[in-house]
Amino acid sequence: MAKSLNERIRATFLEEGNEQLEALGALLLELEAHPGDAESIAALLRIAHNFKGAAGTAGFPTLANVAHATEEVLERLRDAKIAAVGGVFDRLFATVDELKAQLGRLADGHEPDELGALVNELKNLGLGSVVLTPVAPHGGDVVLGEYDLVRIKVLRKRGFRILRLTLSPPHTDAKVWKWARQVAQKLRTEGDVIGTEPRETEFKAGLKFDLLVVVLATVHADAELRALLSPLGADNFELVDLYAKTAEASPDYLKRPTTVRQSLKVDVERVDNLVDMIGELVVVQSMVANAPEFGAAASRRISNCLSQLTRITRELQDAGLRLRMVPLVGVFQHLSRMVRDLSHKTTKEVVFTTSGENVEMDRGMVEHVVDPLVHMLRNAIDHGIEAPEERQRCGKPSAGRISLSAYHQGGSIVLDVVDDGRGLDRAKILAKARERGLLREEVTPSDAELLNLVFESGFSTATEVTEISGRGVGMDVVRKHVEEMRGRVAITSTPGVGTTIKIVLPLTLAIIDGMLIGCGSERYILPTIAIVESLRPAPAALSSVAGRHQMLSLRGHLLPLVSLAELFHVNDGCNDPCRGLVVVVESVGRRVGLVVDDVLAQQQVVIKNLGQGLGRAPFLSGAAILPDGRVGLILNVDEVAAFSTSMSTRSVGGRRTELASPQGEVAAGAPASTSP
Repeated sequence: MAKSLNERIRATFLEEGNEQLEALGALLLELEAHPGDAESIAALLRIAHNFKGAAGTAGFPTLANVAHATEEVLERLRDAKIAAVGGVFDRLFATVDELKAQLGRLADGHEPDELGALVNELKNLGLGSVVLTPVAPHGGDVVLGEYDLVRIKVLRKRGFRILRLTLSPPHTDAKVWKWARQVAQKLRTEGDVIGTEPRETEFKAGLKFDLLVVVLATVHADAELRALLSPLGADNFELVDLYAKTAEASPDYLKRPTTVRQSLKVDVERVDNLVDMIGELVVVQSMVANAPEFGAAASRRISNCLSQLTRITRELQDAGLRLRMVPLVGVFQHLSRMVRDLSHKTTKEVVFTTSGENVEMDRGMVEHVVDPLVHMLRNAIDHGIEAPEERQRCGKPSAGRISLSAYHQGGSIVLDVVDDGRGLDRAKILAKARERGLLREEVTPSDAELLNLVFESGFSTATEVTEISGRGVGMDVVRKHVEEMRGRVAITSTPGVGTTIKIVLPLTLAIIDGMLIGCGSERYILPTIAIVESLRPAPAALSSVAGRHQMLSLRGHLLPLVSLAELFHVNDGCNDPCRGLVVVVESVGRRVGLVVDDVLAQQQVVIKNLGQGLGRAPFLSGAAILPDGRVGLILNVDEVAAFSTSMSTRSVGGRRTELASPQGEVAAGAPASTSP
């Protein structure tokens, strides 16, 4: 039983410890950007204190010692006894990384390493840059841990008043610390000293200050306390009852929210199983609602029951999906730290800003979106942002700017990485492509196709290989991961101004809203997010390229047409747009018309993998079970659009064809023109 309890304590420590270390890293970034911020330091101290207590309780004194030494460094920063310089923050960041590594060892079943050298380094950190100017603490700056707050709660229930005393010492010579110790000892005879500023552990020779703040729990009246302290030369001091209704507003560290949002920790596997079962329920509900037997019954009661079942199933499905949604704040914090380290390594000044941290995404997608963002930011720092002196010659600020933003757009999540660097060099890209045999000399690619080459595996225009990049590994990883998430990536770049990379992702990998379309005897599902319109064109609006590929003239633009019957070899499908329908779909600014027999119905479907036996089928992103029990294939609009654009360009011998696509933007996956 004891062993089981100990294992549970350790498991809880591992889970909460990683969360605390993530919060430490994020707050250190804020403190480095705003040195001396009292709120950030107080929050850091609370987290380090809690981590220390949790490590000790779980039986890891080595980690507790590191956390205690980190606390001491933070206290010296708070009291301005050491300078808030880059070296101090480098060591603190490295300490957080080391603690994360030790938690990883614990998760693998190993004991933590001996970290005595790290503790000694932290104890001596920054002592060569001591700030000699005395700093007067402000009233209420007493740093209290969670244990102190629990003590206050218990003492208040027992009838104690919680007071804050702000005292001016009668002298500020070298013996002022002795006076502070006497005050604390005297107050302790009449109550419970919760905390002081400066801390009692600092009451020793060399300490200088001109204000002493004490948080005291006592049952005595104000007059009794004044009489008690008068012999010590503290005749006139400020006394505030922190919980009195008529007192000034309580300090932030004593405030508690009026309403507490409760949460319950549940194993991720259980949540995934629940969502899977809800998905199966959606399929069965759809099959029941569309069963011909119920339609033949035509009973009002049965119709009402089916409508109620549909509504409840849909609400249950939405609730299940929300269980899997997590905010992107953790990913953004990790990337902020990475940008900070890389900017130091490359000696480039980088101002990194983020927005949309609270945008929520499916948990499974959050895990996959990290790698693409890491490679995009590494490329932006190493290739995009110029050295400070080069930027100044170009009339730019010495510090480059990179922004990462997340937002919702049309039922999708969009991630933008924008830098104000040198932009992409078209000439270098073209020369490298021809050198590698990706483009023939006689082929003149469009600007969109040219930019798309940076997503080719092993493609790099860097003249030398660095620790960060230059091996051609990076942007191909971006495309691979984005395509696996059924998303798309687009890139725009202006020389000398900067580059923008846009990733568009679905909200979830499990369910989509789809339009059921017919092609002969087959049924396909088209994501509704990609549909622009549907129409039956007149024969005069049609034309052909090189006598082969059909084009549709739509409001002044030429759209390539793709027949699903030809694409998937459906013998009884319709190839004539004038007899069937043209569904116009859009993929990152590129539009294409799909020639189908008919548009049947709109339906929400649960996505199923095609299975390992089929591998990766072209132009398909999955399958779904239809209401009649048949299997419908889900079309990959991005691949279809890329294929149609490529074929139309090839048909005119590599010359640019004016399609309905903005210049300078390209979706990854569009093949380059490799033949005339």
